Amino acid sequence: MTVTSTGRAPDASALATAPPLPFLAVELGYGLRQVGALERELTALAEDCGAPPTARPAWQLAACRDSRQVEPWVLLLRDTSGAAVGAAMLVDHVEDRRVRSTTLAGTDGGHRGALLTSEPYVAHALGESWHLLRADQHRPAPVVLGPLPAGDPVVTAFAAGLSESWLEPAAEIPVIRSAAGCPRGYLSAGMSRTLRKAANRLAADGRTAVPRFSTDAGQIRGLLPQLEQVYRQRDHAHGRASELDDAARQRTWRHRVGDLADAGALELATLEIDGELAAYTLGIHDDPTYRLLEGRFVTGWARYSPGRYLEALVVERALAGGGVTTFDWMTAVAPESLLGRNDADPMVLVRLG
Repeated sequence: MTVTSTGRAPDASALATAPPLPFLAVELGYGLRQVGALERELTALAEDCGAPPTARPAWQLAACRDSRQVEPWVLLLRDTSGAAVGAAMLVDHVEDRRVRSTTLAGTDGGHRGALLTSEPYVAHALGESWHLLRADQHRPAPVVLGPLPAGDPVVTAFAAGLSESWLEPAAEIPVIRSAAGCPRGYLSAGMSRTLRKAANRLAADGRTAVPRFSTDAGQIRGLLPQLEQVYRQRDHAHGRASELDDAARQRTWRHRVGDLADAGALELATLEIDGELAAYTLGIHDDPTYRLLEGRFVTGWARYSPGRYLEALVVERALAGGGVTTFDWMTAVAPESLLGRNDADPMVLVRLG
């Protein structure tokens, strides 16, 4: 079986093997059914190599469930015993029959990606296997894989194995670190003033602000309609269409939040002012890192900067827990609007074609 980015999808009735190295065999799974059948093995690989949640199948497959313009596929390497030892999970974006592009699954929105192995030789074999299994590709499609961690031997080896590819610097992802050697003050002077002003206004107006934190899946799912309304409202308040206005993206968001909640991985933080929802964040405890997926606030409470107020509480709580040393903002989008940072993770893209 051969997958091409520009031709028809492969026959879904079988998986092909072609050995890129004497001691490894590579399998190709194309389409939601085949990739879904490998989900358990992919999840185990992701956990073994410490991949971030956005590089794990539960997050990746959610974007493929309801969209006809997105086709997932995976390169999976096995050793001589048949055990999975590494994988790259990818997505073909199909605009029409003539236009396709390939990205690393889960990196939509600029989220961190990962190759699912900790062994550079396995990553190199993954790169080699790409061309073996796409040998009949007659019209190369653009391939952009990342963001991936810069300087990672696994990423470097993969790019070396993927002939005619190259590494390109990508925007760094801001973080807050509590480890030695990082500046302690992650808040700018302006942000500190904003937080003081919010607290003073709440007190002066006689408002009561109550933060709440929950990892209960039932509670989080029950609040999804309200969170969705806040998400849309904030986008519209900025004069732009919301991602959740699109039916397919709305379903992807629901799947991702719901699946993470069901797995016990998601934390919902809310700020209520006088008993009404004023802001929320969704985060993941991924020790030693706390990863913030998103945060929104209700426009009507803007006088009290509830989004900033809540984010500051979430950061303080995460870093005070003892097990967390890094607060990860997850993407490089709009770094100038973040609550704060004192470091950043350099990132790269792997480009082909």
